[in-house]
Amino acid sequence: MREAYAGSPDQTDRIVIAPSQAIALDDQEPRQDKRRRTSDVMDEATDGSAVDIAAPGNQEPDHGLLAAVTESVSRVNGSHAGPMPSLMDVPLQESDGDGAAVDASDCRLPIQVRCFGAFQVTCGDRELSANRSDGAYYTAWDILAFLCAQPGGTVSRERLTVALWPDVAPGKAANRLKVSLTRLRRMLKKQVPGLTGELVRVERNGVCRLNAACITSDAQRFMELRKAASKLPPAEAVEAFERARALYRGDLLTEPYYEWVHTRGDDGLTLRELYREEYFRVTQRLAEQYSQQGQPARAVALYRDILRLEPTLEDVARSLYRCYQELGDRASLVREHRRLRDAIRQALSSPDEPDDDPTLYEPESETVAVYEEALAAIEARSAVGQPA
Repeated sequence: MREAYAGSPDQTDRIVIAPSQAIALDDQEPRQDKRRRTSDVMDEATDGSAVDIAAPGNQEPDHGLLAAVTESVSRVNGSHAGPMPSLMDVPLQESDGDGAAVDASDCRLPIQVRCFGAFQVTCGDRELSANRSDGAYYTAWDILAFLCAQPGGTVSRERLTVALWPDVAPGKAANRLKVSLTRLRRMLKKQVPGLTGELVRVERNGVCRLNAACITSDAQRFMELRKAASKLPPAEAVEAFERARALYRGDLLTEPYYEWVHTRGDDGLTLRELYREEYFRVTQRLAEQYSQQGQPARAVALYRDILRLEPTLEDVARSLYRCYQELGDRASLVREHRRLRDAIRQALSSPDEPDDDPTLYEPESETVAVYEEALAAIEARSAVGQPA
């Protein structure tokens, strides 16, 4: 196996493994199709049983990584005498490469998976890869992404196989799943020396789940924090909401492309839309907490963040108007109401219809009433010289 290192000084410890050339594919074939067809060919060759493909023997072990992982594994598997820490036990003190706050509690586990934004699997400061010089195990990597993206942390075997192999007979898909799980385990243990235990557990009832002692997912942690916050007192709820927001670095699995990310569930939402809705909910609840605690300026930033992504949400706009009223910020109030009106007209009017008048589309009467009330209150205070 050949190692190549990124050019920037702060990335010189990042391992990049060249993709396998074991199976020749048409160079014009789309990358995603090429990945999946490579894995399908390998699955067919095994006929439902795992094949132990020998790893290259010239790779020197990374002793620094081995020591770090062994220490981490021993912490979660043996030497940790007490109970595992609760959601709120670990302070929010870490930061990612861009200086943004992240949830430090996830750093306790050997393997961390990021589902928000581009899919990324790391161990400490090392990025793990689906590419191996003895074969590209992309389907196994897809299974890892699928399991890590599930909001509840579990999924039925049937649902998993349908998502990964929608056109394959159930029996054959079950064999492929068995093969791919074996490959995933070998692939991760090869890249993370000292990793022990099953990484994916399949219960007797067919439910699949990640081994929480070995792998953590930012998407699942996000949902845990969101649910926990609703049962916590205000101060702790704010901390939980802040941690959840820090984990959400963008839409779910923006790359590579996964078809199942865009499949609609029984609620009519795709997985990406579901997490986006949850992010809006977390942001809105946190803004409400800031407002109740007398911090309208902090609430304004959050409400504007939501409206930047969904500019026609009038309930959010009304909350924002009330914050501007409390701050006495007339200019921002007027500007935000104009933005809302323009966004509604753009969303509802049809430029292809000559008789469609954009001025007919206005915010709801409740929104207009809140705006006028806030504007009148600010102007009344200004008239008598009261501070904002």
